[in-house]
Amino acid sequence: MRSSKYHDKAVDALYVSDNGYMVTASTGSRFIKIWRVDRPTSDHLKTEVTELQILRDHQEPLVDLRVCDNRILSLSGGSQGLVCAHDFPK
Repeated sequence: MRSSKYHDKAVDALYVSDNGYMVTASTGSRFIKIWRVDRPTSDHLKTEVTELQILRDHQEPLVDLRVCDNRILSLSGGSQGLVCAHDFPK
């Protein structure tokens, strides 16, 4: 997996959903990345990970990230204290 290479800071939040998505983020960053994970049933070395989307809604650094069912909830700090909710791509 190459996800940390494509973030501006070290990845310290990683969620893998039951529906084939992976969400990665870095505390102190403003970006959240959504990946699709295609896993063959027999050979895990053939797993394909494809970046689908970068969420760029936060102007301040992220302080928390949660994944609940098919929804991503993120919170940024600073004076905004912005909470964002996103559904996984269809």
